[in-house]
Formats: sequence, C-alpha cells, structure tokens
Amino acid sequence: FAVPDPEPYRLSTFARQTKTVRWEVLGVAAAMAATRMKDITKGGSKFHFKNEGYFGKGTETLGMDKMHHAYKTTVIADVLDGLISKRMGSGRGAGTTSAILSLGLMTYGEILDGFTARTGFSNQDMVIHFAGAGIALLRNRVPAMRDKLDFRMHMIPTFSGEGLRLADQLDKRKYLLAGQLGGFKRWEDTPLKYVEVHLGYYGRGFTERDRLAGAPLKRRVFVGLGFNMQALFPKRPSTRLGRLAKGTLDYIQVPYTLIH
Repeated sequence: FAVPDPEPYRLSTFARQTKTVRWEVLGVAAAMAATRMKDITKGGSKFHFKNEGYFGKGTETLGMDKMHHAYKTTVIADVLDGLISKRMGSGRGAGTTSAILSLGLMTYGEILDGFTARTGFSNQDMVIHFAGAGIALLRNRVPAMRDKLDFRMHMIPTFSGEGLRLADQLDKRKYLLAGQLGGFKRWEDTPLKYVEVHLGYYGRGFTERDRLAGAPLKRRVFVGLGFNMQALFPKRPSTRLGRLAKGTLDYIQVPYTLIH
C-alpha cells in the first residue's frame, strides 16, 4: 500500500474544510434531533447511561444495532469526504476532517439518547462509532484504499409493508467488509477483478414477531465470496449517473451477488 499524505494536519485545515460542509452537517444534526424529539419530550428523563452490551445473546438486537451504528458513521464520513474534496479541489486532509465530523454527529445523537428513558447514552455505541470512523479514515486517508475495501449492507427487500421499526429492518440485514481483488494492480485487468472476499455478521430471531413465533436466536460471523458489480463500470465514470451508481455500490451489496 502507498503511505498516507505526510502533510501535517492543522486546526486551520479542519476549520476551512468544515466550513464547506457546514449546511450538510447542520442538516444531519437537525434530522437527528427531529427523530428523537418525541422520545425526549414525551418519554424524556434526566441524562443517564445505559449498558447495552455488544453482540451477546442478552442484547436487544444481538449486536445488529452496533453494526448499524458503525455503518452509519462510515457512510456519513465518506459522503462528507467527497463533498469537501469536490468543493476545495483537493482531498488533502479531507479524510481526517470528515471522520471527526461524522464522529461528532454520532456523539451528538448519543447525547440526545441520554435524555430519553427508552435508550440512554451508551458507551458501547461510542466504541462502535470510533470503529466506524476508523474504517472511513482508513478508506479516505490511505491512497487507493477505497478501491480495495468497502463497508456494505446487504438486504433482500420485501414489499409486505410490515416491520417498519428499526429492529425489524435490522432483522433482514447483513453487514460486511468487502475486499475487492480488482483494487490491486496485479488483478485489475484480469477476470479476478470481478471477485470479492467478504467478512460479515448478522443476527436473527430478536424481533417481537420472532419471539412470538418461537424462532431461535441466531448470531453468525460469515466469510464468503461476492461478485464485484463495480468492475462493470469504468474506474472513473465520466457521467454523473455513472459516478452515483458506482458510489452507491460502495455501501450496498446487491442481492444474490454473494455466497457464504
């Protein structure tokens, strides 16, 4: 791997880059407040902590909420990194700024949770937020890493209209790290560019519907192979639609394109 840009990162760099995405950051913060407002105003409490655990069988979602937190932190950081790089005409330091901003937003959301009786400030969530920011920092600070490593969500959509709660949605998801062989020079012009190696996790059986049906709790760490849909696109698409489609594949695993 190439080494990261050695240029020192300064507070002035953070300030300049943050200014370019201030409205997006404020928008995300406002959305976080809006989604928690009902819990705070009608089910509020004094600020408190809650020990949620990580991936144990005694946790509420078998750790799927933790995977969701890590994924969300990474996606927010990546989006901000792209916006900063585009608006400043340079990506120098943008990976660090975006990771800090994403971590700050997720911490803000966690503080709001601390004032709701239903949840609470979770130290475990904060550890996971740091992990998600770390993945984003690795992808955005190490040259060419974004061509080698993705953090994705896999879900086969259903159209029954059931399960609108987050827990019900998490019960359908898998989260995975995808290592793309096409991101390495030795394989980028060979058929192996269509191959990915996956490492992921999912939990099942934790929803109220599952409990009523007597479904067993299931936790799975999996490894497998996937088809690299991004290899169907040029390395740097020339159209906006092409860039959007390829960029979306950084975060979404297309159904039926993996085996494990």
